Amino acid sequence: MTITQAIAGVDALRPANPYTAAQKTAWLNSLDGRLYLGVVCGAEEGTPVYTEAEGNVELLVPPPFDGLYPVYLAAQIDFADTEWDAYAASSRMFNELCGEYARYYLRKNRPASSRVIL
Repeated sequence: MTITQAIAGVDALRPANPYTAAQKTAWLNSLDGRLYLGVVCGAEEGTPVYTEAEGNVELLVPPPFDGLYPVYLAAQIDFADTEWDAYAASSRMFNELCGEYARYYLRKNRPASSRVIL
């Protein structure tokens, strides 16, 4: 999913939101930076940084897990709008989707020597 696609996805979920593409891109930067550091590599080097002009850049999380991006942006909008019930629901959905991706990534990329054999 590209930055543009993620923003279009949240604009379909929250059509009246007043937030700019630049703000939504900043939120995506924050998310991909945390996913990169927390799931992908655990180091500070090489974290992705996007600008609004890079709308066709692919985000970090691949399909079929990339649906977490519009949901994350929706949660950010709900938080910024102080819509607490909507924020709680959006956050819960995002956490479920993010957890699915993290478990998949770690299963796929864990070194064979660290796997437990039962």
